[in-house]
Amino acid sequence: MTRRGWILLGVLALVVGLPACADGGAADADTKKTDGDIAAYVDGEAITVAEVENEVGAQLRELAQREYELRRDTVSAIVLERLVTEMAAAEGLTREQFLQREIEARATPPTAEEIKAVYEQYKDQPALAGKTLEEATPLIAPQVQRQKLGQAQAAYAQELLATKDIKYVMEPPRVALSIPDGEPSKGPEDAPITFVEYSDFQCGYCKR
Repeated sequence: MTRRGWILLGVLALVVGLPACADGGAADADTKKTDGDIAAYVDGEAITVAEVENEVGAQLRELAQREYELRRDTVSAIVLERLVTEMAAAEGLTREQFLQREIEARATPPTAEEIKAVYEQYKDQPALAGKTLEEATPLIAPQVQRQKLGQAQAAYAQELLATKDIKYVMEPPRVALSIPDGEPSKGPEDAPITFVEYSDFQCGYCKR
């Protein structure tokens, strides 16, 4: 069965099950809990949102952070796309021609010292094993050049972004912290920002 088929069956099951819940079935099994506290019912027994959070809370927070970073990075990419397009058009160049000129001008060819440093680091790897520095240079130089091009592109992107006042309206994900009464603290209780430090006093580094 396809995923769409499973989804349709799930929706049908929910629709069929609604009257039973409304008649005082599972939804009334625990009157102390609101619908917002319940994730699901199994034979009238509730599975709470708190139980789900205990199981997958860390993964969900990680996903939320990754989603925020993806959206933020996409904003930066859109800004860069517009900037490069405008600058290229002003010079009568295509976007690709403009970027090639700007990036390659910032990425100098790999030096003999750089190639030798890579060789010394990886000469025991299968790709370079048994090869002299002279024999390995044609293999190493393109790799170093690609790395330098990537670094130059990232640096150029930061330069362009720095020319614009970008205000990210999207709020980053936040985790509500509950600090028990009596815990050691410094500063006013109503401070706008709270830093929580976790330490292991059995750890030699933490004792310092």
